[in-house]
Amino acid sequence: MRKIKLSIIGAGAVGSNVAFLTFLYHLVPELVLVDIKGSLAKGLALDLEDGRFFLNSNTVVKGADKIKEISGSDIVVFTAGISRRPGMSREDLLSTNAKIAKEVALKVKKLAPASIVIVVTNPLDIITYVFCKYTGFKRERIIGMGLGLDASRLSNLIFHKIGISPADVSPWILGMHGKEMLVAKFTNIKGMSMGKFIDSESWRKLKELTVNRGAEVVKFLRCGSARFAPALGVKQILEAIVFDKRSFVLASIMLQGEYGIRNVCLGVPVLISRRGVDKILEVELDKEEKYLLKRAASYLSSCTKSL
Repeated sequence: MRKIKLSIIGAGAVGSNVAFLTFLYHLVPELVLVDIKGSLAKGLALDLEDGRFFLNSNTVVKGADKIKEISGSDIVVFTAGISRRPGMSREDLLSTNAKIAKEVALKVKKLAPASIVIVVTNPLDIITYVFCKYTGFKRERIIGMGLGLDASRLSNLIFHKIGISPADVSPWILGMHGKEMLVAKFTNIKGMSMGKFIDSESWRKLKELTVNRGAEVVKFLRCGSARFAPALGVKQILEAIVFDKRSFVLASIMLQGEYGIRNVCLGVPVLISRRGVDKILEVELDKEEKYLLKRAASYLSSCTKSL
């Protein structure tokens, strides 16, 4: 295995689960977990390492409360910031999390200038934009994990509705990780349209459930937000990078003309490899879908003007 250093900034619910999955699947030989909350990351690192025997793992894990420990990282996962409470939208987190993201982005630029950054913190597309702006990295090296999660949620809901294995579903979601997400009409099951399996009203309800799934999770948890599924979404991207897979992933990236949109981070289909985003894939959208995508872009553009 090529010696890759992965640093996870934020040791909360998502960050700690990403660390566990990284350790479980032997993704990297060096893992750093950073959190400003005193000894939290150090305790989690010790707990992970104590599982070494069960996994026959040689991964070196370090917990720290100082961001300087990310120095020289090949990959940085950003999960820090406040999470949603019941009744909050992702946009309600903007002011606080954008400030944290800006500070961290400047430090990543200095300490890990060759790294690929995976953004998980909400509001996802806006925080991805913040990292693009303040690191100055090429857009291929700033990847927002959001729509992959939404696609997984949709496939799960389809499974519950009609009993089709999620592995047989091809969920297509584009645009914003939030209320403005676009569930594309070419979502299919083994190449067959959803209309062959479900009526239009049920399909409308499934799309609505997908859009609101994150809020539903927050409502039941009461304190904190989703953790397991987002961590698995990050794992998907990490595997594509570490093993140079050139995998198809739905992810947020800075658009520079694709889909007729510029200077906005939005979720689109991409190929991910060791260099980050290897290629942005443009798919054919109908008139309504183009309108919805551009509406989301306009909204996000207005949100980023003051950042």
